[in-house]
Amino acid sequence: MQKLAARGDELAKQLAAQWEYPVEMMFLTPGCRLVSKLNSYQDFPGVHPDVVSPPKKLHVARENDSSHRNIFLKHLAFHFGEN
Repeated sequence: MQKLAARGDELAKQLAAQWEYPVEMMFLTPGCRLVSKLNSYQDFPGVHPDVVSPPKKLHVARENDSSHRNIFLKHLAFHFGEN
């Protein structure tokens, strides 16, 4: 991605500029403007200890925990509507 960004690829430049560890789901306009993003560690509570960094560190779930599916769908509805 860095190589593509260096060559001027607009999508790669936007992704490289916004990337955060561990996993980012980025939602962009057709013109490559960032609309929103979700971070797999920050936005989804209750991460399994085998997939966190450092390994085996427990991630404390937020109060009023929702399923990851519901968090994802609410995020999409907020930014893009509920069609």
